Amino acid sequence: MKNMNSKTILILLRHGETDINVEGRLDGQYDSMLTANGIDQAKKTAIFLQNKKIDIMYTSALRRSIDTGSYIAKYHAGLNIISNSKLNEIDCGLVTRQKKVDFLKEYPDIAARIDQNEDYQFPGGESVKIVEDRCIPYIKEIINSNLGKTIFISGHKTLNSVIMGYFLKIPYGLRFNIRQNNCCINQLSFIGNNIFLDFVNLTVNQ
Repeated sequence: MKNMNSKTILILLRHGETDINVEGRLDGQYDSMLTANGIDQAKKTAIFLQNKKIDIMYTSALRRSIDTGSYIAKYHAGLNIISNSKLNEIDCGLVTRQKKVDFLKEYPDIAARIDQNEDYQFPGGESVKIVEDRCIPYIKEIINSNLGKTIFISGHKTLNSVIMGYFLKIPYGLRFNIRQNNCCINQLSFIGNNIFLDFVNLTVNQ
């Protein structure tokens, strides 16, 4: 990453509640939709952020990310919005849309890795390390092309944890423990070669 002399802010938002979230299932890269409550969460978060300086917005290619970001963007006229699949949520592979409790019963070896705070790969899908390899080069590109600006990413639970964990040097398995409520806000600041976590999992829509 290039040396950054001015303050660059990276805001990470998790999307609002989806139908799959409510059912306790693994949505991964399934294109789930916001519930009525998820839309309300996005609207309340948008009002909270209406006076926040945002120079550019990025979303994943998934509808819940794009839709949540669009509510934020309504208060920021002329905001440039870029969608890219490199920011998609972790791919849950063969267990996409499966209930989390059933997934852990079916794959006790993975449940054991989770208990040990170790990274794991979804069967036919991705691990935290794979998500990092996919998204971090793009994140660095985004930061380097927007130095001194406030960058907003309408993202996902694991995606956000992977990004924060990378910059804060948190072990892969422990990144799953970074709590990310629906529509929560996280902020990292980059000043010179220093990286600061300003806040994490700030939820304003309850």
